[in-house]
Amino acid sequence: MRSVERYGRAGAVVAGLTCCLITGAAVPAVAMQDRLGPSAEEVARARSKAGERSKQLGATTALLARAKARLGELSAQADRLIELHAGERAETARAEELLRRARERAAAGADKPREAVAAVPGRGDVVPGRGDGGPTPVRDVGGAAVIPLRGDSGVAAPVQSDGMAVSPPPDVAEVLQAQTEAAQAGAAQAEAVRAEIDYRERWAAAERAAEAARAAEEAVAGQAAEVQRIEADRTRLDKEMKAEAGAAERLAGKRVAVLKWSRVAQERARLGDHRSAAVARMRARFVAAREVAGQTWPLNATWQAARGDIAADWALTQLDKPYVWAGTGPRNYDCSGLTMRAWARAGVRIDHWTGTQWTSGQHVRISRLRRGDLLFFGRITRNPGDISHVGIYIGRGLMVHAPQTGDVVRVAPIWRRDFVGATRPA
Repeated sequence: MRSVERYGRAGAVVAGLTCCLITGAAVPAVAMQDRLGPSAEEVARARSKAGERSKQLGATTALLARAKARLGELSAQADRLIELHAGERAETARAEELLRRARERAAAGADKPREAVAAVPGRGDVVPGRGDGGPTPVRDVGGAAVIPLRGDSGVAAPVQSDGMAVSPPPDVAEVLQAQTEAAQAGAAQAEAVRAEIDYRERWAAAERAAEAARAAEEAVAGQAAEVQRIEADRTRLDKEMKAEAGAAERLAGKRVAVLKWSRVAQERARLGDHRSAAVARMRARFVAAREVAGQTWPLNATWQAARGDIAADWALTQLDKPYVWAGTGPRNYDCSGLTMRAWARAGVRIDHWTGTQWTSGQHVRISRLRRGDLLFFGRITRNPGDISHVGIYIGRGLMVHAPQTGDVVRVAPIWRRDFVGATRPA
């Protein structure tokens, strides 16, 4: 009887110690999040994407600088051409004014009456001015031209000289005046022609300057539009780069949190062997105490919880290892391979197939889940072959599992539409 009491007290003490061990081994709060931190590949892809966007931003910034420099060159060139055009217009206006004045002088010279005056008339020539309106005969007397004299009445009067009629000489001033006026009229006409030519040349130059200025202004407008387009692209790329860099940093932060959690789990797994041995010794003591007492009461629930902790903790040490169909570790796993190895660490052997794992222990309601319980997904039928996936519950609505080809062992929420049920291996 004393022996039974001694073993009973020892069992109670060991049970209490076991509870303390389990309480101290709870999953850290940082791990209990609704989402899993990303894999190393996801972080690398996010950073690579942000880096590519940064390169695009740098290239666009350089392109914008060149576009702005070109805009400055075109603007300076346009300013010079506009100034040249203004000068050509001013010169054209002066040429037009000179042409107008030359035309007025030429017209004034053409409107004056003229008399055709012979500088030295020859034999048989006539001089205008006879009273009857007809020509006055001119005769050559001794080699000199003789013309009639003008009387008071304005009618030429013949003069006898050696029996010959001789006319008096014309008014030299009048002749010179007529010749001067004719010369001036011709000079005015020539000046008008030169002014016309100069005006046309100036006008053509002004038109060329105007066309060049218009082309320069169009080039400036086009380059300004290009600068505006590049600035819009740069603004967009800057926003995208900042967003992607921020996303990459957030992923990296989550990754660090998961790795920290993984390190904690690895440390706990290293202690798992010692704890598993301690639990095995406690179980032996419970069994021994029960046999000595002749009782058949069930094993303490602490034993089941401890094994579940061992399985869950070890599974967390396998994060980021790739999924490979039929993989059972240690380099890769499929879903049932991971759960098989995890419960093997806790001393429980289960087969490498979700169908037999579904029948390997007692089924538990979702409201009574404990760490280490197996969660099954697929179609809800009576055929275990319709179950297609399994994971290990780690608490707080999360599980660790090997999802599918191309993915890695990771933590994920348990809430899925294809949830079938849960079992507790024994």
